[in-house]
Amino acid sequence: MLAVKELKAGYDKLKVLYGVSFEVREREILAVVGPNGSGKSTLLKAIFGLATVHGGKVVFEGEDITGLPPHVKAKRGLAYLPQIGNTFERLTVYENLMMAGYTLSKEELKERMEEVLSFLPYIAPYLGRKVWNLSGGERQMVAMAMALMRRAKVLMIDEPTAALAPKVVKKLLRKITELRDVLGKGVILVEQNARSALEICDRALLLVAGKQIFLGDPNDLLSDRDLARTYLGVK
Repeated sequence: MLAVKELKAGYDKLKVLYGVSFEVREREILAVVGPNGSGKSTLLKAIFGLATVHGGKVVFEGEDITGLPPHVKAKRGLAYLPQIGNTFERLTVYENLMMAGYTLSKEELKERMEEVLSFLPYIAPYLGRKVWNLSGGERQMVAMAMALMRRAKVLMIDEPTAALAPKVVKKLLRKITELRDVLGKGVILVEQNARSALEICDRALLLVAGKQIFLGDPNDLLSDRDLARTYLGVK
């Protein structure tokens, strides 16, 4: 569904990524892990058109979308959920979902909302509540719901479990696996909690200082003592 080929990117003249390549298939979770400052978030921004691409390309469903603006990529079915600022906090949950589906007809909007609330029943009781009154985990669920309102095909999710309680982390990661297993989505998951991400993903990408160090089976990464201990803090 998504192919990243020799992507070099950063911010204006500053280079952060140096030749990253991978693919994301339908019904697959790719976990992007690595130490702080390794370029994980920049990778998602570069794919979505929010960072400067110095080389390489991004191909979505067979089409080169590297130079397209973010709103066009979103219409094509690519969703980016940043760690913060991924909802309209001053609006209610219902209004957030309405904003995500503003191009739909009334019939389509109603149908999509029913689909989304069926998949994410946790947020249904809070439809009339302002997002800023929700917990961190609930806000992440709302951001996910907004992407699903647009029927995104590939979701790029940046640090969704940051600062969340362990119980909430488990619930959120379970929903991310259901994006793959139930809805058939492709997911790129950037996660600082490496072990949790590697336990649910199909393949893993390890970035260190903007360079691709490993791409493959997450079990192979965990079993490599040097890589796991040095770059992921996993013993």
